[in-house]
Amino acid sequence: MRDKVVEPQDLVHAVLAFPTGVDDFDGVITVERAAIDTTSGTATGFDAPVQTHTVRYRGLALATMAVEFTAPAMRGVYRVALRDNAAAAPASFDELIVQQP
Repeated sequence: MRDKVVEPQDLVHAVLAFPTGVDDFDGVITVERAAIDTTSGTATGFDAPVQTHTVRYRGLALATMAVEFTAPAMRGVYRVALRDNAAAAPASFDELIVQQP
């Protein structure tokens, strides 16, 4: 994630980096709001995705892919995860914080 802290509905820039050149890729990016324990302030899990974005590529070997999506409208802490499909465990993920202006 280029910007880890954004305002609601800002444009979010992310780069997917592959360990080796990939010439055929199908996956999804999910954005899930963290469930926060109000006592400890720590994440206890993640809600169902508030956004799901299909990512497909076929062509020359690809080392990185830049993508953009709109930040959620509700402030909070989110996990942005790359998955093989929406039901699969995350292959990788990063944190995104959406805060009020």
